[in-house]
Amino acid sequence: MNAWLKFAGGQELWDELTDDFGTQSFAAGNTGVQMGGWFNKKLDQLMTLKV
Repeated sequence: MNAWLKFAGGQELWDELTDDFGTQSFAAGNTGVQMGGWFNKKLDQLMTLKV
């Protein structure tokens, strides 16, 4: 969603939809994908994660 809002016209469309209400909409509280963890192999136990 962030890429769509920033680079593909999403924010402009959102602005157009909310103009009649006199509001400005923006994404907030979205931390992105880093919070979910992206791993290329199964994690069986905590020790699988090497710091």
